[in-house]
Amino acid sequence: MVLYSTLAYAAIAGPGIILAYAWLKNLRSFERALIGAVLGTGMFIFAAYLVRSVSLGFISFYLIASYISAILLAKKLSLNLHGDSCPAASWAGKDRSILVLLSALLGMIYLINVIPLFFSEFPPGGDPAFHLLLIKKMAINSSLPVDWLPFAPIRVNYPLGSHILAAGMSKISGVEPHQSFKACFPLMAALTAGLIYLLGTALFQERRVGLAAAFSYSFLSDCGGLTYYGWEDCRILWACFFCSPPSGR
Repeated sequence: MVLYSTLAYAAIAGPGIILAYAWLKNLRSFERALIGAVLGTGMFIFAAYLVRSVSLGFISFYLIASYISAILLAKKLSLNLHGDSCPAASWAGKDRSILVLLSALLGMIYLINVIPLFFSEFPPGGDPAFHLLLIKKMAINSSLPVDWLPFAPIRVNYPLGSHILAAGMSKISGVEPHQSFKACFPLMAALTAGLIYLLGTALFQERRVGLAAAFSYSFLSDCGGLTYYGWEDCRILWACFFCSPPSGR
């Protein structure tokens, strides 16, 4: 289930990654992939907000249209940038060792957070139950909820970005919404650590500082515990995901 949900997320993030690879030539491929994941996720959530739908028909149309548009735009960007500025950057020397360490760090963070998912059907705690009500309504009705019926006669006044992503992953992968919701958190944990690396590198113009920042974020946040990646901090996790990446160095 985690694998299918992860592949569904990759499909959603794909158009943004294609654009980032064509646009951000001054960054390394690994760095462009991180920024592209944010761009692709944001594009999908924004499109779903515009049409107020997470139906399989809309998602299929969106993926086809966004991939075609991204490929055409990437080709145009590549043509416009041909012969301009510097060639695509590559990893060499000490930068390559930093890439290896960063990849190991992100892989470790993903594994630490994904292993517990195999021992629990539902996300632990009361907060996930609150979010899953909205995600389940989206999955059943294929639209963005406007109220809490049949649970309560009040309107929804909660931002629905992460819920749209989880519902979309569920529609694409065919797994239950709570399984897709669970799969989001290991992904976000690893991706936000990578984005903190980018932010530290951009601010201090030194990749070693970015690596140290990613390590600190991963293991020293929340008084030195890994509970930072728990369900109660999901809003902080999403804020880091969308607000951290710089546009370039």
